[in-house]
Amino acid sequence: MKRIVVTGLGAVTSIGLGWKDFWVNLLEGRSGISKVTVFDTSKHVTHVGGEVKNFRPEDFIPRTKIKYVGRASQLAIAATRMALSDAKLEKEFYTRVRTSVCLGTTMGEIRSVENADHSWINSSKDKHQIDPFEVYRSAVNNIPSNVAIEFHLKGRNRIFTTACASGNYAIGYGYDLLCSDKTDLVVAGGSDAFSWIAFTGFNKVSATAPERCQPFDKNRKGMIPGEGSGVLVLESLDSALLRGAPIYAEILGYGLSCDANHMTNPNPDGVAACMRNAMLNAGIVQLNLCWAIPWEQLRQLRQLPVALL
Repeated sequence: MKRIVVTGLGAVTSIGLGWKDFWVNLLEGRSGISKVTVFDTSKHVTHVGGEVKNFRPEDFIPRTKIKYVGRASQLAIAATRMALSDAKLEKEFYTRVRTSVCLGTTMGEIRSVENADHSWINSSKDKHQIDPFEVYRSAVNNIPSNVAIEFHLKGRNRIFTTACASGNYAIGYGYDLLCSDKTDLVVAGGSDAFSWIAFTGFNKVSATAPERCQPFDKNRKGMIPGEGSGVLVLESLDSALLRGAPIYAEILGYGLSCDANHMTNPNPDGVAACMRNAMLNAGIVQLNLCWAIPWEQLRQLRQLPVALL
């Protein structure tokens, strides 16, 4: 069984561009929540979001290409460029081997869809006008495709649209491709642009907090929509060691499950099944009744990879 490791990290977030800035700002407790600027929120209940306001696509994409690339793709390309650089990968290497792109998204290139819709509504009734580039940019599969085009990646190309779990699905799929020797490198992660539709939808179901993200607080008030992209470079341990790459983590395995019990009150059995699947896939020792095991016996197991349920 191949061992799969993470050798590159890329992040575009509202609290920092690049994983180092993101991590420092996160530890210092800095907030990326601010008043929404990309559209009017006067008719909404809440008015703040996690916009990436210091992002300049021309810093990551040739100016002549930007008009062909939607916001979510721009964020994904930027995060991928950072991840490839962080992994110490030269263009001659990642374009020569089978480098696959596996990305997840919730709303896809929704900004282009929204722009086209607004243009149609606000234009003359007898002559509807839509920017053809908005149509060109709107396809959801454009996100991994644009990444592959920008970096000349010739491996498999896949988009996942499983809502909030999309990025995790993409990483799991990339892991499987590497384990089955169907690719040599994987760019995996997710990307989403700030969306009027998503913001309005969460407002309508009273899921958004007025000032700060509070979904799990005892005085919980909801979540706050945002945007950004996170990308990992995955490869086999042998490949990473051979080229002296930085190694951040090893992916032991993963698990999936579907819980259709309730939108906001999921059945814990589905979560437990997912965890068991992950441990089974990873070959981790499972101790279901850990509280009944004497401490000395647990200490004897300390050399094993142990997961406690």
